[in-house]
Amino acid sequence: MLGGIAAVPAAKIAGRDMTRLGGVTRWATAELVGRRASGDTTAGTRTATETDNTDTEPAGFTAVSGGGDNGCALRVDGSIACWYPVWDGVTRYDQPVSGKFTALWGDGWDGCGLRTDGNLSCWNAERALVANDDRPVSGKFTALSVRGVSIRSRGCGVLTDGNLSCWLLGSTGMLGSDDDRTVSAVSGKFTAVGGNGSSGCGLRTDGRIVCWQNQAFTGNDLIGDPPVSGKFTALTGGNYNGCGVRTDGSLACWSGSDSSLFDSLVREVMPVSGTFIAVTGGPYSGCGLRTDGSFACWDTGPDDDLFSVDLPVSGKFTAMSGRHFITGCGLRTDGSIACWHNGEAAAPPV
Repeated sequence: MLGGIAAVPAAKIAGRDMTRLGGVTRWATAELVGRRASGDTTAGTRTATETDNTDTEPAGFTAVSGGGDNGCALRVDGSIACWYPVWDGVTRYDQPVSGKFTALWGDGWDGCGLRTDGNLSCWNAERALVANDDRPVSGKFTALSVRGVSIRSRGCGVLTDGNLSCWLLGSTGMLGSDDDRTVSAVSGKFTAVGGNGSSGCGLRTDGRIVCWQNQAFTGNDLIGDPPVSGKFTALTGGNYNGCGVRTDGSLACWSGSDSSLFDSLVREVMPVSGTFIAVTGGPYSGCGLRTDGSFACWDTGPDDDLFSVDLPVSGKFTAMSGRHFITGCGLRTDGSIACWHNGEAAAPPV
């Protein structure tokens, strides 16, 4: 019945079971009930075309950051949803910031989102929004590498003009000038960045990678290219533990130490086959996303030998996040999210 029962004479409804149809779909529902009552058995069933269209519709996400135990996702409507562990062992879900966003970095504890106007909005573990005057950096960004936005935050970003802007708050050892929080000691225009203002790497527009390290105890700035050949389209990490995707789709990884920008562990060729579009982790353990949408992961054995690792998720993916095969997430081609943590699948509560 549409409307309220007061609109129907009492004699008409005496002894009958009544159901009121409300809401914006009430007229469509009433039509469906009427068709079924008249013998139309196809009423309410989905056609083949409708089924095919529905199955190919995105599940609701365009980006993911973090891992199976602690992460965030960007919905198709531009909102951000996060999940994170709390002291009582329960994983909680919330929306740390409101508004519309085009990208995000970090996880449920500490992260930042890029608003549609190019500005950042950040959050911390206490869910206190980072006010304008307390944000790590100002300006408009195209890429970010964030490791916290609270009192000991550290990270770097690529500004819209291609320059780097980094921060290392609550600590010592900032490469270049920390007055304006720019990496003045590293020149060039960049498209991607990893690490932070003390130790990191940047991908220049010409495909070359440059890394830096500030030795806080000596005051020396170490700057140089990682000892791997080729030009790159993507990178992850910094000079301590990083990898890059070459223009031919192959992977190369490197590592460093407190005393040197890079150490002897350089892997020009990783023990995984295929061509790649993204990578996370480093030379000891990590994962790569192939052009066919599959993952390839590796770990280091007791004799420093590398071996492949299978992830507990299935499907075809367009993006990945996380540290390596221990914890991470992938964005499937249908817009759904698959995550893993400690060798098991971990469905995010979003």
